[in-house]
Amino acid sequence: MKIHVVACDIFKPELDALFRAMKEGGAERYTRCEVEVTYLSALLHSDFDDLARAVTEALDAHPGGRALLLYGSKCHPAWDGVLAGRDVTRFAESNCIHLVSGRSAELGASRDFHMTSGWFVQWPGFRGEDASHGLTPEKCRAMFAHHCDRALFHDTGVRPPSGDELAYFEETTGLRVETETVGLEIFAGKFLEKLRLRSAHCAPVKKHDFSRAAGEHCSPLR
Repeated sequence: MKIHVVACDIFKPELDALFRAMKEGGAERYTRCEVEVTYLSALLHSDFDDLARAVTEALDAHPGGRALLLYGSKCHPAWDGVLAGRDVTRFAESNCIHLVSGRSAELGASRDFHMTSGWFVQWPGFRGEDASHGLTPEKCRAMFAHHCDRALFHDTGVRPPSGDELAYFEETTGLRVETETVGLEIFAGKFLEKLRLRSAHCAPVKKHDFSRAAGEHCSPLR
């Protein structure tokens, strides 16, 4: 039996680090199942119809498996309808910030713009989407100045942003970046809890291969 994880690629830095740690610690301690991961672009959040379509297509591509959806509960306003009739384990946490840091960072709850490692990786793509909708750099900086006082980076320690990534983000938003160290343990605990839940009654696999395949689809636990 396989466990099929459908994940937003905003989580890729943390999942990569977690799978490496699991390999070093002995994968059989965490799951006896083969695990496959399909990453979907974080840019899909800009269109809920596209996000729903991509998620259901990814799930339907692996019928009969045990599915785990690595998205926040509020990443789509109608997950219950999108996932109706499918055996999918989901997370109660509202978004990626909540999953990684343990803090419920709802929009409008503060004047912080919350980020994880994956946000720095994806930021050029987000800005490209903004530009395609007519949001110029000047308008972008003005928007952030109106809504936010700073960017708060929740640092799990797995992938700090490069100097170029920091400079590009600060240039395009006008926000200073401050860091809050959270470690990987919070995210790891939440993910492994769901992985163990999905692993119940799995027959043991012969080996666990954490090597990463090229492209968006990979089999880190096999």
